[in-house]
Amino acid sequence: MSKFNDAITELNNRIYDPNNLVVTNLHEEKQNSEYAGGTFQLNHRTIRFRMSKVTPNKVGQFVSFWEKDENMKNQAFPYESAPDLLV
Repeated sequence: MSKFNDAITELNNRIYDPNNLVVTNLHEEKQNSEYAGGTFQLNHRTIRFRMSKVTPNKVGQFVSFWEKDENMKNQAFPYESAPDLLV
């Protein structure tokens, strides 16, 4: 199982399912596997998910929400394709 699936399973068991929130349409983003990145639907809302990671050069943890363009460069989400929530 992937880090993304493990993380969503944990969230679902602890938070979403006990509050009658339904997770559907899981999609892992392979280019963001270091962050367990992916998208899913939560009661018909689009969610983009990332986990933070520890970086060796900085104190604390780091996470960002970008997408890659056709040249694999980070870019902001266009408004039209932005998720409803970032988790």
